[in-house]
Amino acid sequence: MPPKRDAGGSCRTVGDVLAKLDAQVQQLETLLSTGEKKEAFEKCENINQESDQMRDQAATDHTQRKKELAVRKQALARKVATTSNALAELRAVQEEAAHMFAQLRAKMVAAPGGGGGSGEAGPAAKRRKQVAFQPKQPQQLQRGA
Repeated sequence: MPPKRDAGGSCRTVGDVLAKLDAQVQQLETLLSTGEKKEAFEKCENINQESDQMRDQAATDHTQRKKELAVRKQALARKVATTSNALAELRAVQEEAAHMFAQLRAKMVAAPGGGGGSGEAGPAAKRRKQVAFQPKQPQQLQRGA
């Protein structure tokens, strides 16, 4: 979270605020010790106004952060729901694929000459083998006359 900034745009940390208040208290003590009660009263009023402004700003910042957090929570809830739906759909697809694979394997094993032995199995493999090897028709030999 970025540091707080005052009206002038400079960073405002708790330490900075406490140092500023400490300096103002020192000024008040100086004014009171010299007998300048009117100036001390005005300084005290200024400190109260600044304090009220800081409190109002903190409340505004808090409200804004709360709204931002609510928006982020809603976005996260939507992402979680979408992910949950996608995960459920993925599981259903995986189950369906496993079932189809089991059916295909059962068909391959049940096919004649399939499922057990060497090389490829199934009707497509048999067709490939037949096309690859076609025996030549026997030629009739002519015997000399």
